[in-house]
Amino acid sequence: MKRIIQVACFLIFLSACQTKTVSVPENIQEISQPMAENLFTSLENDDYESFHRDFTDKMLSATDEDTYNSIRDSIIQTVGEYQSLAYDKSTYEEDYFISNYIVQFTKGTLTLSLVLETKEPYHIAGFWFPDFPTE
Repeated sequence: MKRIIQVACFLIFLSACQTKTVSVPENIQEISQPMAENLFTSLENDDYESFHRDFTDKMLSATDEDTYNSIRDSIIQTVGEYQSLAYDKSTYEEDYFISNYIVQFTKGTLTLSLVLETKEPYHIAGFWFPDFPTE
């Protein structure tokens, strides 16, 4: 009987420790695409104020105008001017929604991983280019 109680307690403990299931909203592309487009049109127009309009407070404090200029210069020098973007997919990872886009520039293509909070209004918590050339 003690063994059954121990096993039952263990199973209850395991079920309590399971990570919560979060599903990506069906309309995540409609939410994230205007944000992604804004990043690149802001870079194209050299508009720092528009660039960070959808950022979380933490992201705002981490991305000052010097950081913006560095990002802008690096992108333009490496892949050229922004042309277009196409939605690829969205996932839920480590308490964030990540929307991936294929971004076309005059000199090549990059993948954008746009990191969004999981609570509305889904502000941008980060972004990166996993295939950005390192040389």
